[in-house]
Amino acid sequence: ALTVGDRNFMKIYGRVAHQWGAKAATRISFSHRSFDDWESNMPRSVAEANAQGHSYYEPEYIRRGLQTTSYPFIDYDAVKYNDPATGAFNAASAGEPFSPEATVFETKTEIRPDLKSNLTINTRYANLSAIEMTGVGRQFADDVDLYQFQMSYFRQDVLGGDLFLNFFTNVNDQKTTYSLVNGNVVYDESSNRALQLQHTVPMGNGQTVIWGLDYLDRTPETKGTINGKNEDDDNFNNLGVYYSYEKKFSDVFKFVGTGRYDTNNYLDAI
Repeated sequence: ALTVGDRNFMKIYGRVAHQWGAKAATRISFSHRSFDDWESNMPRSVAEANAQGHSYYEPEYIRRGLQTTSYPFIDYDAVKYNDPATGAFNAASAGEPFSPEATVFETKTEIRPDLKSNLTINTRYANLSAIEMTGVGRQFADDVDLYQFQMSYFRQDVLGGDLFLNFFTNVNDQKTTYSLVNGNVVYDESSNRALQLQHTVPMGNGQTVIWGLDYLDRTPETKGTINGKNEDDDNFNNLGVYYSYEKKFSDVFKFVGTGRYDTNNYLDAI
């Protein structure tokens, strides 16, 4: 920890690695960062904003509630804050330095069962408290969680070529992000998944064929706070298959031909 003037800074980092015999190893890392940000000079009333020549201001007190698509359009009981009708103190108001922080936990495991293959597994968890600039004003990501997982596999000499498989997913756990302008909560428990399979086959005589497929699935869960009335019609998935053929005739000339076909839940085929 470090103090400069009346500002506090702290950074903690640790990492440990372990080898599981001759074919596997794991690395685990942890980090935490926090610091006192600047004090906000944002106006807290219409009069203060007009005096500065604009109309944007962030009130000193704010009542946080979940946006809805039906009257009265704000649900103050659906979130953890339970602010009084007069509002609670705004986290970024003038006179108090804002202190963002981030805690991250990561793991990486590699498994090599033989000389021709490799399996990698990555995980990541992050907890954040930070102010984000958006097109609708500043948003306070208040104690939000993010989860990520990735697994990739590579193997040589599969049906005459090299095989690559990759899977990735992430999940948001942001139930408490809110606007510093009006207190409206931006709820986000969305997730996505992506899968890729690719096979590269050298054919000799300067020829190579690559074929593969990829799949993407996105599932927004925002209680209407981001996509509004489209909340129940915004899931997206796409499956694509592709190929590439390459023929090298010389060091300065080669032919490449490719093709791709996609299908998803919005269009029949493209």
